[in-house]
Amino acid sequence: MPEGPSQSEPTWRLGPLQVKRTTDVLALVAFILSSIGLLAQLRDYFRGPSVVLFATEQVDIASTPTWNQFFRGQNFVLFGAVLSYVNSAPTGYNAAVRHEWLRFVIDGNEYQYAAHDYVDTQVVGGKFKSEKKGDAGPFALMAGSAVTHEVLFLPRAVVCANNDEKCKKTRTELKWDDFKMAVQKNPEVRITMGADIYGINPVSVTCTLTIGKKDLDTFEADNWSSPDCHETMSTDFWNIYEAYYVYGAY
Repeated sequence: MPEGPSQSEPTWRLGPLQVKRTTDVLALVAFILSSIGLLAQLRDYFRGPSVVLFATEQVDIASTPTWNQFFRGQNFVLFGAVLSYVNSAPTGYNAAVRHEWLRFVIDGNEYQYAAHDYVDTQVVGGKFKSEKKGDAGPFALMAGSAVTHEVLFLPRAVVCANNDEKCKKTRTELKWDDFKMAVQKNPEVRITMGADIYGINPVSVTCTLTIGKKDLDTFEADNWSSPDCHETMSTDFWNIYEAYYVYGAY
């Protein structure tokens, strides 16, 4: 008896690819999964270190003598802040932080200070105390690790990257009395903390201080205060994605 016409095996067409529904599905799934894994590895390879800097919750503001610093006989406003870093890159993609800096905008003028010491500040019996823990300088940020330290920032000659026009326009110092007058006129101070990292773009985070009457009174009476700093959230999509899905910040 003659055989009937043979029936071809059903297939799917995916552009230039033709996949047999019964025999090639598992191979296709394996191909897609391996491609995703390869793309993820390539992304990590070209991305390198992935460093995020978190905003501090408070900023310590005090006169030069209150910080136990001495500047050519002059009294400047100095800042202390806790800087916290995370390097979320996979093993092997370490980062090197070259130096840290702090910019602040007050009464329409922008200033930039440099990291000087690692410190531990406390308020004991209503008195402001600061203990030096070490000299500020370059440090390693290993892949998958976090680093937190409190930094004292003070006036220093600013070294700007060639393409950092904003840095080149900043002033380098603000006297304590001029600072007190400025915050009485405009009590809002925008603070940006940042770090230059070897081989990749700098990282920074911005928060806003609102100087209240209690702070103004403490500046006058005790030459220091520690106002809260409210973070200014980034509008960059990737930064929001990392903050939400990686760090749970939102």
